Amino acid sequence: MSENGGAQDIRVKMKIGEVEIEIQCQEEQLQSAVDKILRTVAERLRGMPITTERPRPAVRAETCKGTIQRLLKLFIKQVVMKLSSIKPIIQAFTY
Repeated sequence: MSENGGAQDIRVKMKIGEVEIEIQCQEEQLQSAVDKILRTVAERLRGMPITTERPRPAVRAETCKGTIQRLLKLFIKQVVMKLSSIKPIIQAFTY
């Protein structure tokens, strides 16, 4: 509650681009406060170029663990393929 006759303050947080704004005022003052802030932001941004795409972070190098896991999966896949190619021969001798 604020000191002004028991009216409750309203707190509003806004984020416009990279700027964060917090307003605390009474309900009847909120619309004019938001209008003033948006008008000021629009005036400041009017001359600035608009960029819609953020720069991508640099690609991280593969770790040793990741390389070993990838190579192990590849090796296992090749072993399974070789075993599957000799499977008919093994089956012929087991019957």
